[in-house]
Amino acid sequence: VIGINSIIAFAGLIYYHNIILDKLRRTRAEKELACERKSRSEENIEGHKDAEKFFVKETLDHPLFNAAPLRAGEKNSHTVSADILNDLDFYGGDANLFSLYNTAQTSVGVRKFYNFLKTPLLEAAAIDERRKAVMELSAHQAFVDSAMLELHELRGRRFSEFISAVNAPRILPHNILFRYLLMALSASGVITLLTGHYNAFVFIYIFNFAMIAAFFEKCSHIKKNYLSISYFARTFSNISGAFYRADFGCAILKELSAAFGGRKDFAAVKTGPPFYKKLGTLAKIAELMLVPMPTILDAVILSELMLCERIERRTKEIAAELMSFIEALGEFEALMSLANIKIDLPEYNFAAVKSEGPRVLKISGALHPLLKFENGVANSIDFNDELDIAIITGSNMSGKSTFLKSVAIAVILSQIGAPVRAEAMELTPFVILTDIRITDSIKAGVSHFYSELLRVKAVTDKLKTVTNVFAIFDELFHGTNSRERLALCRATLEYFRESGGKFVMATHDKELTSLGDGPDAPAMKNFHFEEKTEGLESFFTYKLIKGPATAANAVKLARRCGLPEQIYKRAEELTNQ
Repeated sequence: VIGINSIIAFAGLIYYHNIILDKLRRTRAEKELACERKSRSEENIEGHKDAEKFFVKETLDHPLFNAAPLRAGEKNSHTVSADILNDLDFYGGDANLFSLYNTAQTSVGVRKFYNFLKTPLLEAAAIDERRKAVMELSAHQAFVDSAMLELHELRGRRFSEFISAVNAPRILPHNILFRYLLMALSASGVITLLTGHYNAFVFIYIFNFAMIAAFFEKCSHIKKNYLSISYFARTFSNISGAFYRADFGCAILKELSAAFGGRKDFAAVKTGPPFYKKLGTLAKIAELMLVPMPTILDAVILSELMLCERIERRTKEIAAELMSFIEALGEFEALMSLANIKIDLPEYNFAAVKSEGPRVLKISGALHPLLKFENGVANSIDFNDELDIAIITGSNMSGKSTFLKSVAIAVILSQIGAPVRAEAMELTPFVILTDIRITDSIKAGVSHFYSELLRVKAVTDKLKTVTNVFAIFDELFHGTNSRERLALCRATLEYFRESGGKFVMATHDKELTSLGDGPDAPAMKNFHFEEKTEGLESFFTYKLIKGPATAANAVKLARRCGLPEQIYKRAEELTNQ
């Protein structure tokens, strides 16, 4: 009796100790998530460093860790190259879009969101379906906050350990006879002790001890394999329960609800025992396995052996459902990251994606996502039947490169179903290509100019197979002499003019503006970024204006940065000749 009372008291102490620890963990998690949301809402990009910090190094090579496959309707997509992602600051550096937008808590969610960003969709219907899911989630902030709080427990956890446990081969016998034998031995030990049949108790105790010794190594292996279940199953149960009680309307969220409910079809989610209860039972078994049990007491009730048998059996019964759950979890977290953009930054708006009619790209009030809202100057452009190529001129630091990136980023975000930082946007899906941040490659033996040629070749190659190309170029061919640069730029623009795509070229070469606004190329137009002068000083309005630029500021910048007077004075004379 004393032994039984000791077991009950010890179990109660562990139970309340765990409750206190859980409350402390949740309080800390709530505070951390609130600080992160506040940082995003205030556009505090200083704390968003290299994207690699979000990736957990998994110890298992599994397709889920290479980003789960796109759903059937999303396979018509375009993978953005690493060079383009570098051009647009999606990854790497002290301020990048992945770090700013990512709110996934788990390794599978982080990798799925990473895959979302670099794989814009090309079918308007698929984009619209994902956009509906993002919009619905953004309208349910309380649900999103609750889910993130639950998943925070898995931040930094390796899913490879959980997947290994789910797919591990069975070690113990799994049949009715073995299961009932364990139950009978456990019950007999307790009953004989309580009823005072000590001779029978001693016999059963010795037999149970022999059972523990016989299965000791197997139980140790099982406990090692299934340790991760204690971290994952409780969180999975809570997420499954949240979706069970939710009432989502869009197709994607219904499919996720089915996966989280352990079903293949949404209509079957609420038929039969709820899946979250099965997960809850699995979590309880795993948590009990963490409670240390002295062998002298375990020989009475065989708790360790019974728990090992149960966790193996219960896990194998729902192994397929657990793998589907993990795949759905990655997609859900990626969608939550997109929804949090709208929640945290309400100035973002969803684009209207068209599936029919002529190709169009119209963006109004666009701002670069990494600029502070109060410091940014919004600009607009409308690529329609009357505009295929925009030639943008302007002085140094007038805003050309920032605008190019703003438009390209908005195109990618809109085609992954995310809101964009613009007042309004309308487009047909495009394959996005860029030529902005060109560098030499000593290792590859590639010069700056040759790198530029390869970028342009990537565009011309793509135009051989598709025409829905949107490409931007910042100072095209500036790695070679001015005479050949102008010739190549002119020839390239003339080639693009007949291709059917949409293009933007920012340049300092005013000679190229002669191509725009002419009768031979009515869909090639000039734009420039406004610069105003007051005395010797000039300043930028950062506004995009129709027509070519008339001002230049290279010599003024040379004077302002402190070059010797002899240099900038002579430069002024040569410029005016």
